Amino acid sequence: MITPTNKLIEESIHDLLEDFDELLYLVLSQRKKLELFITEINKVKSNLRSVVVKNILDNATKCINSADDYVNEIEKSKESCSKIVSTKQLNHVYQKKLTLFENIRTLYSETASLITALDWQSPSYLHSRFSMAGKQTGRIVGTMNDYKRDHSLDALALENSFKKEYIDSFFKLPIQVCATSSGMAAFTTILNFLQMKQKITGPILIGKSIYFENKTLVQNIFGNNVVEVDENNTERVCEIITRIKPSVIMFDSLTNTSNISVPNLTEIIKYLIKTTSKETYLIIDNTTLSISYQILKRTIGKSTTLHTIVFESLNKYYQFGMDRVTGGIIWVHGKEGFDLFKTREYSGTNIADISAQAMPTPNRKLLTRRLARLGRNALFLASSLQQFVEQNKTIVSNIVYPGLPNHQSFSWSKNASFHGSFFIIAFKQKFRKISIYKKFVEEVIEEAKKQQVDLIAGTSFGFNTTRVYLTALHSEFGDPFIRVSVGTEPRAYIEKVNNVFINVMDTMK
Repeated sequence: MITPTNKLIEESIHDLLEDFDELLYLVLSQRKKLELFITEINKVKSNLRSVVVKNILDNATKCINSADDYVNEIEKSKESCSKIVSTKQLNHVYQKKLTLFENIRTLYSETASLITALDWQSPSYLHSRFSMAGKQTGRIVGTMNDYKRDHSLDALALENSFKKEYIDSFFKLPIQVCATSSGMAAFTTILNFLQMKQKITGPILIGKSIYFENKTLVQNIFGNNVVEVDENNTERVCEIITRIKPSVIMFDSLTNTSNISVPNLTEIIKYLIKTTSKETYLIIDNTTLSISYQILKRTIGKSTTLHTIVFESLNKYYQFGMDRVTGGIIWVHGKEGFDLFKTREYSGTNIADISAQAMPTPNRKLLTRRLARLGRNALFLASSLQQFVEQNKTIVSNIVYPGLPNHQSFSWSKNASFHGSFFIIAFKQKFRKISIYKKFVEEVIEEAKKQQVDLIAGTSFGFNTTRVYLTALHSEFGDPFIRVSVGTEPRAYIEKVNNVFINVMDTMK
């Protein structure tokens, strides 16, 4: 018979084994990039200054040796998992995992720097003696890809692998993927495309809970042409679409706001396909749901007038918690792809070569597993804290998470494979004050220190360590709120995180 403690250890061992598999992939995929880099340099080294090449290749070899050392440590740690029988042993292996992760994160920065060290942002396409194109010597064409702000072979490799691994579609050939310098750069590129190509021929309909920075831009640029709608009221959304006939519609697939709105995109898209008679652009920010929500397979071939453009930040899930560089991604099906590609060039929003090389090689299987862990931890914490609120007197009114039955979108989102990796701690009316929010965050960190639990006060989501944050403090739209972005902690450790929050909620009256 498995006791509760033993069951937690057993589940945590399984989690750690998955974590070590993820680390192993991160190391080996970056090692593979280094090997390819060495091969490419050896092919063109006669065109480069030999002393510089030797130094770079020596450093690349050192990084490969470091990667091999990490692989050995990972394998040994996996073996030690089979010998864990106590929480003390579990903690020892978990701490080893965290240290390995930090080292591998550093390795990514080092390898990305090496891989791009001999390259230039304005590479040469011809040379008399020495090339200024590094590993890309012989692959640069004048006026085509000789300026990396416009065209980058590093970005192209990332885009192709992203499309192959992460985008579901029956036909992938017409899909254009554009990497950008950030998620906001992706959004501004889309705005520039809509304006430059004169696609805004009518009102712009936006969900009132779209990301506040995107909303600020749209409201300030387009003013009275913007119509807001409550994305939770599907019937109302469809009524307004019929009445105003918008040329552009903008939603987040899952919003990063105090109510975490989840529009019923399945029904909204069905309605748009059925009723749209003029050119209409549906812009979806899919940052919070990542690969768990695939929209193009719902729209491709269904309408000749509805055009879907999807964008995301690459800072969150796609870096497997490393948060090494900024980045964004856009993908679109059809003729708009080339126009967006050119708009990115004119906007100067291309991703930097070193950022592209610091991104983990896309892996659908591992990312799906990672999202499942984040979703599990989010649902556990949200459910546990909601139960505590219902059974105890506290300054908190409720927990907001789409995976909970009390969420306003639960009726249409309950069967989703992923409900996001963060939830909101909503306070009772008289406690909704900035000073109390700040005190709550401080108390959580202090309590975590007492219990020796890793917790971070910081922004963003998708990391390995749970974070608590006072969000939207300076937003023009919406009130500030407390967001908890869960980490990928093993089962036994997410219990400890849960105890920290419960203790703070119990003592703050």
